[in-house]
Amino acid sequence: MKRILPVLICFAVSCSSMVKSNNNDSELSVRKRASFEINCSQDKLKIIPIEYYPSGLLKYIGVEGCGKRLVYVEKTPGDWVLNSSSK
Repeated sequence: MKRILPVLICFAVSCSSMVKSNNNDSELSVRKRASFEINCSQDKLKIIPIEYYPSGLLKYIGVEGCGKRLVYVEKTPGDWVLNSSSK
């Protein structure tokens, strides 16, 4: 049991870092896409995590900027598509 606990802790920490990294990549991808879709500079966009999968990965991401509001959903891993907008 003493040998298993450190392995489990390491696994949990590793998974947590992987989820955080994946969510950061998703936010960057959505920021770039939204910037193009509404012709708004990336630095003027605010990213708003809306909903997560039970694993902690993002499912819906909101974007606000330049008087617009968008919602993106992950269609397939890494493929974010516009779900709704106030364009």
